[in-house]
Amino acid sequence: MDKKIKVLMVDDEERFRATTNKILIRRGFDTIMAESGEAAMEKLKENPDVIILDIKMAGMDGHETLKEIKKQKPDIPVIMLTGHGALPSARQAQEEGAFDYLTKPCDIDVLAGKIKEFFSFTRDMFVKVIKTAIPVLINESAWSIGVSVYFIAYGFLGTAAIAAAQVSLTISDLIWAFLIGMGNATAVIIGNEIGAEKVESAFIIAKKLLKMEFLASLFLAACYAAIGYGIVGWFGLTDATLQLAIKCIFINAAFIPIRLLGFVYIVGILRSGGDTKFCMFLDMSMVWLIGIPLAFFAVLVLKLPIYWTMAVVLTEEILKVIIAARRFRSKKWINILIAH
Repeated sequence: MDKKIKVLMVDDEERFRATTNKILIRRGFDTIMAESGEAAMEKLKENPDVIILDIKMAGMDGHETLKEIKKQKPDIPVIMLTGHGALPSARQAQEEGAFDYLTKPCDIDVLAGKIKEFFSFTRDMFVKVIKTAIPVLINESAWSIGVSVYFIAYGFLGTAAIAAAQVSLTISDLIWAFLIGMGNATAVIIGNEIGAEKVESAFIIAKKLLKMEFLASLFLAACYAAIGYGIVGWFGLTDATLQLAIKCIFINAAFIPIRLLGFVYIVGILRSGGDTKFCMFLDMSMVWLIGIPLAFFAVLVLKLPIYWTMAVVLTEEILKVIIAARRFRSKKWINILIAH
């Protein structure tokens, strides 16, 4: 950008202010200095683009100053500076609206990088975003179409089979809301660790989350089976279709832990590391090269009923988990997409 970024530096340590001021000017920034929170509020009239704010200051501390800044300029990015022993306080500041935080004494190159991160959207960054996002778009589109093709196969078993399958999947949506939430929460946690360049920490946390979420999925599978059995009668099905739906529910319940693992591996972990191409090829190949052929084979050749057909189709989830687990252990999925 042609216009220089104007930085308001708020810190009560005169030597730190002076040193940082000189370095930021050499890095191409315009600077405004403030020695206290009260002074910072006056300097807001000079319309800074970004604020660097120390947490521990005499008078108005960083938290109080941040709150007042956000009242006047809610959209301005604020980077908090904190001592080594005050990380909880820095995280609290992020919850209060700070853009990011750094530990003092901080590397000025890292500080400059964080400032430019907020304002820069270079061609290289745009290419990275597109390369990461397009595989996800293709993946989700191909998966959605694949699910529709499954029902074309189920259609050869008759309307009762389609109704039974649809009812069992509709009831499963109640449980999948929790499972999707767990997968997305995992993506946020792992993504934050990778973004902070804590690669080993991301891997260790991912392993712990996988275990916790698998145990949770066992409980949710039991809940789905119980709830499904209890409410399936509300759908007004004939006796024959009702029995098919109950069996479909139990089959779906049995595969929920495996499906949860596959979802967390792909959406929660591998994608959070930027491994979207691998996820696309894995997910698409499982659906189109294994799941769909199995569906038609089970229906047209083996002549299986709908519940066993669904079981055959869901075996692709087992292979998906095996391949995704190997990818996870290799650590090849960990990519730091934005580095300072």
